[in-house]
Amino acid sequence: MPGKTSKNLNLSKSMAGSYPLDPVIDFLSTQLQDSIAEFPDVPPYEKMAAVLVPLLKKDGEWSLLFTRRADNLVDHKGEVSFPGGAVEKVDHDFVATALRETWEEIGLTPDKISILGSLQAFHTVSGYFLKPVVGVIDWPVVVRNNPSEVARTFCIPIRWLSNQNNWEDRPRKLQNGETVSVIHYHLYEGEILWGITARITHELLRLINKMPEN
Repeated sequence: MPGKTSKNLNLSKSMAGSYPLDPVIDFLSTQLQDSIAEFPDVPPYEKMAAVLVPLLKKDGEWSLLFTRRADNLVDHKGEVSFPGGAVEKVDHDFVATALRETWEEIGLTPDKISILGSLQAFHTVSGYFLKPVVGVIDWPVVVRNNPSEVARTFCIPIRWLSNQNNWEDRPRKLQNGETVSVIHYHLYEGEILWGITARITHELLRLINKMPEN
């Protein structure tokens, strides 16, 4: 299994590859932010983190790859998420964080991932400044879950995620007493996508839906 170190991981490889021309990927590349940038200054109460939003083409249609976090984890155990985690000293940018965490969690090396750019940052209720980095996985590929972090990986088609009948907004009361609206998807293969991961998904879908029809 991948270990908790990136010493032997060549993160630059992910930027060298290119993905075969595809109208969705071509359009997204023009809409996403440049993710190669210095870390921003954040308030002392926030920690920086990044996730990989992994696009892949499976059975002829675009899908997103998700993980279900292991039940033994302290934070967000058993929840559906994207591969990712906190920025560490070895990381020179958010891309490095997202790629390192993806390798540690599901065993994908950077040469299997083509980075397209990043989405806007999110401020999470758990105190993170979270940057989603969008990448295309060279599918099919062998995924090796790290059992100490990931219970399962699975794919959901973009078509299903975009269907408004498959999700709803639900009120949630925070610890500070504030009530916010939280996206909850219906069950997909026994998994529930909700919260910050669903918000990131909707932000990506918002960009895809801007794509002009031919």
